[in-house]
Amino acid sequence: MTPSSQPAARPAILVALLCAGIVLSGATACSSSPAGSPPAVGILIEFREPVDGAASELLSRLQRLSGAASIRYLAPTSPKLHAYQIACTDDPACAAAIRSLRSDPAVLDISPNRLRKPH
Repeated sequence: MTPSSQPAARPAILVALLCAGIVLSGATACSSSPAGSPPAVGILIEFREPVDGAASELLSRLQRLSGAASIRYLAPTSPKLHAYQIACTDDPACAAAIRSLRSDPAVLDISPNRLRKPH
């Protein structure tokens, strides 16, 4: 490789490494939970209107509606889109919890959080 071609190669290598990291870390929305812990699933909830995704009233409502073992706020993505982690007794229970959350009139959409693993 000549010195003049090195600067052009660096961005391509960085992009390739970034893409590989995203693919490897976001391959699934489910986390590897510690033994004895319920499965944890990362989800993104898009609300119809901007909300404070960490508000205790909202978290309580989502918890009641989902029936999940727990729901934890992770981070905002935008004023309407927020990342959460839900813990359920098993995968079918998580699927049922997500279906229940979709029935909330304030919720526009729910999708797997493939951008980041839950903590």
